[in-house]
Amino acid sequence: MSSNVLEIPFRITEDVPLGEAITKIIENEFYQSSRSFIEDIREIDRLRHDIVIPAVSLESLGLLQKYYVNLQCLMKKMPDDLVVFPWSNTLGGHVSRPNKIKSLRFEALNVAYNIGALYSQLGYQQSRKSVEGMKISCAYFQFAAGAFAMLLKLTKDSERLFDIPSELQPEIVVVFKDLMLAQAQESIWQRAVGLKTRDSAIAKLAIQVKDFYYLAKEGALKTRAIPQGWKNHITLKMYHFQGAAYYRQSLMYLESGNHGAQVAFLLAASEAGKNATANTKGVSPAVLDDLQSFLAVLSEDARKAERDNDLIYLEKVPELSSLPDIKRALIAKAGSIDIEDIEACEKDHHKYGRPLFQNIIPFSVFRIAQSFKERQLEYVEKELKNPVRQLSNEMSAYLSSKGLPSAVEALERPHTLPDSIRQHSESIKNDGGVPAIVKSLQLLDSQSNKCSSILERCQKKIDDEELEDTSFREREGSRRWTRSNTKEAASKLISRIQNGIDTKAKASEGDQVINHEFTEIQDLLEIYGASNSENLLKERLPPAVIAELDPAMKSVVTSLSEKLKECRIIEENRDDFMESVDSKSDRWSIMAKMVSEYKTLKNQGNDKEITEDNFIGIYRRELSVFESDSLYVIKQREQQTDILKDVDKFFAKFSQLKEIGMDVPQNRRLVLQSMEDSFKAYKVLTRNIEDGVQFYSKFIPTLMALLHDCEAYAEGRQIEAREIMSKLSQVGIGANPSFGASDGKSSQGIWTPGDDIKFG
Repeated sequence: MSSNVLEIPFRITEDVPLGEAITKIIENEFYQSSRSFIEDIREIDRLRHDIVIPAVSLESLGLLQKYYVNLQCLMKKMPDDLVVFPWSNTLGGHVSRPNKIKSLRFEALNVAYNIGALYSQLGYQQSRKSVEGMKISCAYFQFAAGAFAMLLKLTKDSERLFDIPSELQPEIVVVFKDLMLAQAQESIWQRAVGLKTRDSAIAKLAIQVKDFYYLAKEGALKTRAIPQGWKNHITLKMYHFQGAAYYRQSLMYLESGNHGAQVAFLLAASEAGKNATANTKGVSPAVLDDLQSFLAVLSEDARKAERDNDLIYLEKVPELSSLPDIKRALIAKAGSIDIEDIEACEKDHHKYGRPLFQNIIPFSVFRIAQSFKERQLEYVEKELKNPVRQLSNEMSAYLSSKGLPSAVEALERPHTLPDSIRQHSESIKNDGGVPAIVKSLQLLDSQSNKCSSILERCQKKIDDEELEDTSFREREGSRRWTRSNTKEAASKLISRIQNGIDTKAKASEGDQVINHEFTEIQDLLEIYGASNSENLLKERLPPAVIAELDPAMKSVVTSLSEKLKECRIIEENRDDFMESVDSKSDRWSIMAKMVSEYKTLKNQGNDKEITEDNFIGIYRRELSVFESDSLYVIKQREQQTDILKDVDKFFAKFSQLKEIGMDVPQNRRLVLQSMEDSFKAYKVLTRNIEDGVQFYSKFIPTLMALLHDCEAYAEGRQIEAREIMSKLSQVGIGANPSFGASDGKSSQGIWTPGDDIKFG
């Protein structure tokens, strides 16, 4: 069937195991049995199945709307990445390979799209030859525009979650919305023509039709997703209705006896008609027939008007720009879509059914639990593990400043490898040695490069947009191009990018320190980690010949050695403490108690808006499980103070006796101290690498969010620029500079089939 309007084709999908996915997640992550929701699971599966192949009917529209409402309810309860949904593009008359995205929001976008498409097809099916058909068609097209306006909001909210397919991109959806408004306004115009409304009113309607088609054309020409035949259709229609408006305006001037103005508008209408004929490829016969019929009437009237003016009236034909613009009669508006108000729809059980999964715990509760878990991990790190590490660092620094334990071990075992050095070697081997460090450094470098790449992409988005804005500003002049420049409009983004750059620079400085730390101790670490490490370490250690220690020195060495042994035991106990607190931290969970609390809130009717405040009391009570660990940290401070006092006392005596010659050669002590210091530096290095990897792991998502915001900003500015250019272009071709203004007065909301067409 050939028609003079367009319909949006459905996107195509197939059945998916939605119910099965819901069952699994309820069983595995929701602390509930799926048996309680068998009927709901079956119903959501049935609703989904019913929209796979929609028909062009009001019944099918109801099914799509019902599924959409329940899908929105499901999104409040379930994680977004519930199941993979396949949807195929169909624009252009062929079916593409399906886009497969694991996202409930992606599913909602496609359902919203098909609701808009179905409204467009219902409008398309109406008779274009009857006044009643035009009234109904107009209403459907307005609702289609409303559906695409709703979809536009959804797509902008979804851009951070996944790559949106071409047909769902905001710039494409805007074209669909404008196209539907054009066809709705065209239906009003056609009805007015059928009712033989006065020419001035029809001209106002027609010029507004042209404006809508102009907007659709501007968007369509910027994308490859819109078929060329559609682009030609929209462009032809734009010129057709420009010509139709000028023609009706000429009739108005004919009636008033202004023959010069009549000819001016007829000439302008003829020029518009000529432009329309340049865009006929791929356009339907019905559209071409309409154009030819119009051009035939226009040609005859223009010929007659010029002849009469030349022979009879002899009026000067003015420039079109010197004549008043045709005022707009903006009647078609995007229809209000009921399903945008999900809360109201949930209460309408007759139309949308009983809300599904009412008794399931919302996923927001699980997100709050995850937030509490992150806070608990941060508490353990800052209040327990970091203080213990600091104590160990202080003790290590103190002993190193005294040359301990190497000074004592050199005396105790002058001919063999000290036990502490042997233990250090085993510890490094167990950690993977130098290869493990190299691998970690490579990961750190990879993460650093990724951060730099993201920041460069952010900056490029802003720079490219600034370049485009500057180009428009220079071309149009600052008096016409009046929007804020990029530095003003993107000031917050620019600040965030600079903060990201500064943070990355500091992180890079830290990375350089880490690499330097590794280079400084790499040689000794390779010896520590070698399979024959003990022999290599002995070879590195100079021998010593020491006489038998006298009783006084022997007593002091023994006492000091015992205290150093206590220090090592403390270190080992602290390592055990770290493992213990990590294990306790891993087991820590308040999910079960939060579920219980949520059920209480629900029974009390206080579950409409769930926030952290509802569960903060539970968090604080459960955090008390770490009170004994906090006491351990306090006792460690006290214990370390006491033992270091004893070490200091015995070391003072040890130093006095060394002065009378009871000591090993200095070179042996220095090598032992170097081995000890290298191991301590190794421990610091591994902690620094771990901190660096954790930092980048958190920094990268932050930068990705910034990149998405930059992309959204750039896209929004492009759309804004297009709209400004649209207005400026209309001013250039004789349209009212107040683009979109209407002197017509219609009832609140959209024009409905029962309304009359009224003009001021």
